[in-house]
Amino acid sequence: MATFGAASTATHNPNKSIEVIQPPSDSVSSLSFSPKANLLIATSWDNQVRCWELTRSGTTVNSVPKASVSHDQPVLCSAWKDDGTTVFSGGCDKQVKMWPLLSGGQPTTVAMHDAPIKEVAWIPEMNVLVTGSWDKTLKYWDLRQSTPVHSQSLPDRCYSFSVRHPLMVVGTADRNLIVYNLQNPQSEFKRITSPLKYQTRCVAAFPDQQGFLVGSIEGRVGVHHLDDSLQSKNFTFKCHREGSEIYSVNALNFHPVHHTFATAGSDGTFNFWDKDSKQRLKAMLKCGQPITCSAFNNDGSIYAYSGCYDWSKGAENHNPATAKTYIFLHLPVAEMEDIKNENVDLENKILKFLGFMWNPLSWVMELAALMAIALANGGGEPPDWQDFVGIIALLLINSTISFIEENNAGNAAASLMAGLAPKTKVLRDGRWSEQDAAVLVPGDVISIKLGDIIPADARLLEGDPLKIDQSALTGESLPVTKNPGDGIFSGSTCKQGEIEAVVIATGVHTFFGKAAHLVDSTNQVGHFQKVLTAIGNFCICSIATGMIVELIVMYPIQHRKYRDGINNLLVLLIGGIPIAMPTVLSVTMAIGSHRLSQQGAITKRMTAIEEMAGMDVLCSDKTGTLTLNKLTVDKNLIEVFAKDVDKDTVVLLGARASRVENQDAIDACIVGMLGDPKEARTGITEVHFLPFNPVDKRTAITYVDSDGNWHRVSKGAPEQIIDLCKLREDVRKKVHAIIDKFAERGLRSLAVAKQTVPDKTKESEGGPWQFVGLLPLFDPPRHDSAETIKRALNLGVNVKMITGDQLAIGKETGRRLGMGTNMYPSSSLLGQHKDESIATLPVDELIEKADGFAGVFPEHKYEIVKRLQDMKHICGMTGDGVNDAPALKKADIGIAVADATDAARSASDIVLTEPGLSVIISAVLTSRAIFQRMKNYTIYAVSITIRIVLGFLLLALIWKYDFSPFMVLIIAILNDGTIMTISKDRVKPSPGPDSWKLREIFATGIVLGTYLAVMTVVFFWAAHKTDFFSDKFGVRSIRNNRDELTAAVYLQVSIVSQALIFVTRSRSWSCLERPGLLLVTAFIVAQLIATIIAVYANWGFAKIHGIGWGWAGVIWIYSIIFYIPLDFLKFIIRYALSGRAWDNLLQNKTAFTSKKDYGKGEREAQWARDQRTLHGLQPPDTSELFNEKNNYRELSEIAEQAKRRAEVARLRELHTLKGHVESVVKLKGLDIETIQQHYTV
Repeated sequence: MATFGAASTATHNPNKSIEVIQPPSDSVSSLSFSPKANLLIATSWDNQVRCWELTRSGTTVNSVPKASVSHDQPVLCSAWKDDGTTVFSGGCDKQVKMWPLLSGGQPTTVAMHDAPIKEVAWIPEMNVLVTGSWDKTLKYWDLRQSTPVHSQSLPDRCYSFSVRHPLMVVGTADRNLIVYNLQNPQSEFKRITSPLKYQTRCVAAFPDQQGFLVGSIEGRVGVHHLDDSLQSKNFTFKCHREGSEIYSVNALNFHPVHHTFATAGSDGTFNFWDKDSKQRLKAMLKCGQPITCSAFNNDGSIYAYSGCYDWSKGAENHNPATAKTYIFLHLPVAEMEDIKNENVDLENKILKFLGFMWNPLSWVMELAALMAIALANGGGEPPDWQDFVGIIALLLINSTISFIEENNAGNAAASLMAGLAPKTKVLRDGRWSEQDAAVLVPGDVISIKLGDIIPADARLLEGDPLKIDQSALTGESLPVTKNPGDGIFSGSTCKQGEIEAVVIATGVHTFFGKAAHLVDSTNQVGHFQKVLTAIGNFCICSIATGMIVELIVMYPIQHRKYRDGINNLLVLLIGGIPIAMPTVLSVTMAIGSHRLSQQGAITKRMTAIEEMAGMDVLCSDKTGTLTLNKLTVDKNLIEVFAKDVDKDTVVLLGARASRVENQDAIDACIVGMLGDPKEARTGITEVHFLPFNPVDKRTAITYVDSDGNWHRVSKGAPEQIIDLCKLREDVRKKVHAIIDKFAERGLRSLAVAKQTVPDKTKESEGGPWQFVGLLPLFDPPRHDSAETIKRALNLGVNVKMITGDQLAIGKETGRRLGMGTNMYPSSSLLGQHKDESIATLPVDELIEKADGFAGVFPEHKYEIVKRLQDMKHICGMTGDGVNDAPALKKADIGIAVADATDAARSASDIVLTEPGLSVIISAVLTSRAIFQRMKNYTIYAVSITIRIVLGFLLLALIWKYDFSPFMVLIIAILNDGTIMTISKDRVKPSPGPDSWKLREIFATGIVLGTYLAVMTVVFFWAAHKTDFFSDKFGVRSIRNNRDELTAAVYLQVSIVSQALIFVTRSRSWSCLERPGLLLVTAFIVAQLIATIIAVYANWGFAKIHGIGWGWAGVIWIYSIIFYIPLDFLKFIIRYALSGRAWDNLLQNKTAFTSKKDYGKGEREAQWARDQRTLHGLQPPDTSELFNEKNNYRELSEIAEQAKRRAEVARLRELHTLKGHVESVVKLKGLDIETIQQHYTV
């Protein structure tokens, strides 16, 4: 913040304020807001008083001119009556007009002076109007009479006044300031000379009536208190100056809530100030013209100011014909909130930082710190300050790294999560537009249709009843019917119907607040937390066991000194606790979530990452997910059944039964077939429209034609229209035959019917329905769906199509996508209508073996997901519609595709921002890579705990060797600094679904940790009890030097402890899987530091003495030699646990992608190629059509079977299509070479 008097510079209108439309044609003299609503009055020198209605939407404000009235001369001032119904205006015509604005009445004259009227104000406490004039009088008016109730003489012309009952301050010419107590308006309360040296321009009474502000033409403001005892608080300050240039202060306005104030001046700037702290809160940039007047609205959320000529250079320098006048609206709440939120954000960040030190593993380290400072104070030695400080430093380092990494990842993800904010269609300025639900205000008219989540509490307007699911609010299991006039609640979901509604309540308890909570639900206690707890408990129990053994042996048996025993216990506590584990795992997931968001998958629940890594079944909706959901009509295949109708008429009737606004995909497709979409309503008058719903599965329109006859047209699912028309059996069979023919070609069928309505009422059932025709609709697969499914199968993920479409269409889509054709109707889920091949299969096995199901309802999708979960599958579900929401919520990983409805998004765990499913493969691979990092670290953490506890326990008990706790602390700090980089390590994703295998983690950790502990014990024995290293390598003996032994053991433990991460991070040989550069760099730096410490350190408090470079070299050789068996031990453990160690050994041959972002760029290029192929610009590339190698993969049996079925289906389709094309070519005698590139297989 700047202090009073600081200058500011700016450019033309840089504040990006909102411009009021249709401003006055000449300079603005006053601005005033209604005390009850956002109605703005402006008076101007063009003799006009104008009113605008302002509607705020988030950070935008729409202005609509409402009305205007005229004076005979320029208008100088304005004021509102306290009820917000009436406006007063006065000016150079020496009269005040009262304008009953809201009632629409005409203005009438209510006050007169002998000279122009400069100020006017309504005093509700006195129910009178006060006016100030250049005739040197103040007059008080009772609107019930034509003469003033009191006239008060002034010492000079009135330039400005301000009223805060009972205080009124009047500024006149000659720098007079007169204060009145309105409880006795006939006499002056106080008269003073302005503290400013030049002409008074404006005054403003304090909101607490204890004083006033005064502004002058010299660019200065005075702050004056009325109480004589507060005169020491009076002061003046400079403003609206630029170098040697001095500008007038034209306006002073107090904020109605915060009681800060704004100044506006002829330099074109406005600033916000706090008189109590004597500070400028915000300096706004310079506009291109002077600011003549300004005002706050009733709640202070809008600040209006005018930019125009201020007459300071006389009339001769003003040309009304060329001058431009602006009225701008600024939103000061943003500045106030920024200032307020700085402290809140700081407080939240401090709590978040401290939160990283509040978990069981941190508690153990904090216990060690207390031991170092309290219990270690004995044995004739001072408290262990070095270890205490070191432990606190270790905790702070962990928390700082965690805080920075997670904060960065969280900020990046949060910016993308903002895109998940629910949208709604709202009517503003006569136009429908899609807006964030957060910007709704009471009075907005919104459109509600099937699948929408209600964005705010609202009341239904005229239309058909809605079915509303309120289960999230009330627990009701079934949707409830809401009729016009009923209230609907934020957070409920529209299940049927379409209607408009008026918003009646918004706020933090609306859906927007709930959605923000839903999106940010990253702290769920789930499977991940249980695993973290189990591993932490294992480490704590291991340390506790070691400490108990030490206590039993050292004191009662060995009779060790008190301080030596405490030091040994500290070694186990400090070295054994994987203090960085919660941090590394949570940061790894946070960074992974950020990485996924960059690839187009926004993670709403971070623990979904580990579940996606283990996903082995992916259930996918078809329409809009596997396909484009952008239907096209094949006009040549339209079937006409009515005698007096042609194909164009069938399309026209279908278009009439479609929405022309707020269309769904089918409506848009049908209406799009017309030459001009307006034809759908040309020559008819719509009476009633029945929107689509999942029960009736049709739409209908009732309309009146140009002759006055009533008709009704319906379009929808053929079965519904057939039943509606009550077709004869022979016609019904013909219709079904055509539908089957369409289905064989992958076409959907849409039936159209019509009837007359003789009764001419929308409620009438009408005459008999006539079946008009069938429209063939084709929903083409997305460009990447086939490749996605193929890659998913190769990754061990079985993809099942679950669609509400007909079985034949499902099979056709499955063939095109290479999924296989083992698809069944939803009735087979209930044990009905099975073919003979599956008659004996139980439902669970049928679901497992099927490639998909057709004709399913939401409850079927939910049941399929539930049964797959019961069979221990980790089940993913993709979808886009409201009918997918229950299954998305039930699935282990709910994935909403890019164009999903609000209901689907809110029910999902991951939301895709790229169209199609290809990003799912990237998400699966990324999730597996993230999971691999977490799993690698947990094995490492368990191993280190065992190696520290067992190794130093044996050294302490066998040789009574006391290792320094401070050196263990150095090892822990260097280890944590290195291991933090594993969150960004380069890893190979698992070729198959992966999951936490605690048995493998603990077994591997125990074996590797024990081996490392034995390595250290053997090394210590060789260095302490033998001359092996001296004889073989020629280094001096350190057998009897405890301090040098400490340096040697420190370096050996440090090297192998960190090198272990390269073993646990790799699935095959650790030397073949290249680690990330960051990890390697951190390892090299940490070991360089460790080696230098071991070579040169001479720290008496830590009982360590440098051993020189010779011994350092020997220890490195020893560590490298004994590092090699670690890979063999890893394979032996896997073989013992799974019997597939050598399969794992060969997995490095798997064709994993090494492309950045797992091929995101390639997907985009493939899409571009597909588009070129589609439009004949480039021949398709079929060179890799059958180039599918058999890789060594841990494919699940269910995915392997699906892969085989898909290959058989693909080959069958290929041979059938290829043979058909070639036979036609031979029959017609065509040159196959000339057309080869124009058809694809």
